[in-house]
Amino acid sequence: MNPARSRAGARSASKAKGKKEKQMNRGIHGERYVYDRYVENDYKFLHYLKTILDSADQRVVEFSSLEGFADQRQPELSANLTTAYDFKEGGLKGFTFGGSVRWRGEAAIGYSQLPGGSGALDATRPHWNNSTEWFGAFVKYRLKLPNDMRMSLQLNIDNLLDDETPNPLVTREVNGQQATNRWLLPEGRSFALSAKFDF
Repeated sequence: MNPARSRAGARSASKAKGKKEKQMNRGIHGERYVYDRYVENDYKFLHYLKTILDSADQRVVEFSSLEGFADQRQPELSANLTTAYDFKEGGLKGFTFGGSVRWRGEAAIGYSQLPGGSGALDATRPHWNNSTEWFGAFVKYRLKLPNDMRMSLQLNIDNLLDDETPNPLVTREVNGQQATNRWLLPEGRSFALSAKFDF
């Protein structure tokens, strides 16, 4: 047997063995990396799921404690008033002027918590928002067209006083203090012009 050829074969076998060991180590580290990332993502998902379930449990406790009481954010009292005046003669003949008022009383937008730390709400101690009033106005003009056609033009003005004061919509009790986390932002003054034809 040729000694040189034997040594060459041994070196080749050693290289092949070393390459195989590197591939095995690379595979082990790769699997460990994937496993670590899987565990990390799984933990984040479980933590997220626990947060959702805790929030749902708290909601169940809150809703159960309010069973039999009026829905939140619904005012107990409200009123609408609309008036108009038609001019049948004179320089304003054909015109109609009118106005409207919408009033909404206070509404329960949250409740204090019962003592004891259970998270249950005390329906006898609500948090109230502010009563609101909206004013509107309109003017209409009617005229005759040829061929017995009639047309009426109407201009409506909503939120006549341009009141944009925000009103609390949802409150929660945090560490014994009332905290508002949602507000109702009314739209500003707006105009709408419409036309109607009668044949």
